[in-house]
Formats: sequence, C-alpha cells, structure tokens
Amino acid sequence: MKLCTFSLVFFLFIATCLHAQKAEDYYKTGKQKYADGAYEEAILYFTKAIQINPQYANAYMDRGLSLDALSYYQSAIQDFNIVIELKKDSVPDAYHNRGMAYKNFTKYTEAIQDFDKAIALNFNYPLTYNYRGICLDNIGRYDEALQDFNKAIEMSPKKASYYYNRGNTLNHLRQYKAAIDDYKTALAIDPNLDAAKSGLKEAQQKLNKKAN
Repeated sequence: MKLCTFSLVFFLFIATCLHAQKAEDYYKTGKQKYADGAYEEAILYFTKAIQINPQYANAYMDRGLSLDALSYYQSAIQDFNIVIELKKDSVPDAYHNRGMAYKNFTKYTEAIQDFDKAIALNFNYPLTYNYRGICLDNIGRYDEALQDFNKAIEMSPKKASYYYNRGNTLNHLRQYKAAIDDYKTALAIDPNLDAAKSGLKEAQQKLNKKAN
C-alpha cells in the first residue's frame, strides 16, 4: 500500500514538473518571438503557457506587452490587471506597463495614477518619469510635467526625446527661449529627430512674434 501511494505521488510530481516545463518552453519561445518583433506569434505562445499554468504572471505580463505593441490596449490592461492581482505590489513594473497602456489609450489620468504607484514602489527609471510627464502635459499640468522631464534628464542626460518633450512643455508655458534650447539639445543628440525640428521652428516663430 505504501509503495502504491509513493508511486502515485512520484508520478504526480513528475507530471507536474513536465507540465511546468512545457509552460516554461512556450514562455521562452514567446519571449524570443517578442524580441524579434513577431508580436502576434508571441501572444500565441504566451497564451499556451497561460493555458497550462493559469498562475503564470510573467506570461501575462509579456502577453500584455505584446498586445500593447499591437495597439490592443484594453486587452493589454486586462493582462496587467491579472499580474497585479497575482503579485500585488511585488511587481512594480506591472504598474509601469499598465500606465503605458493607459497612456497609449489616451487615458492620461489613469496612466498618471499607475506611474505614481510604480514610482512609490521604487520603480525609479527615467522612462517612467518621462511618460508621466507626457501624460501630465497632455492634461495641462505643465509645471508638474516639467519636474518629471527634469528628473528624467537628470537620470539619463543623453536621451534626445526627453529634451524634446521638455521643450514641448516649455513651449506650452510660453518659455520659448528655454524651449528652443531644449529642441537644439535634442537635435545635437539626434539630428534626425524631425519632431524636434518642427518644435524648434514653431518656438522660434512664437518668440519672434512675441518680440514684435
């Protein structure tokens, strides 16, 4: 009887391990597809991993990122919701990623709340400040946006888009000279940043009009 019980437990253990390994294999393939930019295929593999292991938080996270890359923002948000439900506050990047999906879905207030949460959980990366700044700018909270862009630039001073984004906020604040400086800095870092060229031209025109 003891031998039969041991055999059953051992069989179940092996089956569980093989089950988990299969889920991991699908997940790893999905990661590679995501890295290759094959987002639709990545979603299929992450979904297979989730079907095998419905508690697979990383698979939900990366499927959410793949969905976001394909502009399926609501579905991406649902996946990030599941990650947060499974992991609570132990995965601050889930809040960052959900904030990104909200931003892309033009739900700026919700995005700001998620970026706030990520930062509160010590997810202190320049991207988070940059994207929160963009959201703040979009709802007219320019002074707060400026603070976020300052922080992003302090953390990553060689990122052209951060200067471009701060230039836009300075433009909205009618600080045209400072905006021009930021657009020029952005172009010095990345001469092919066409948006900065347009921003620079607009700020120069506004400054000239103000002078006249």
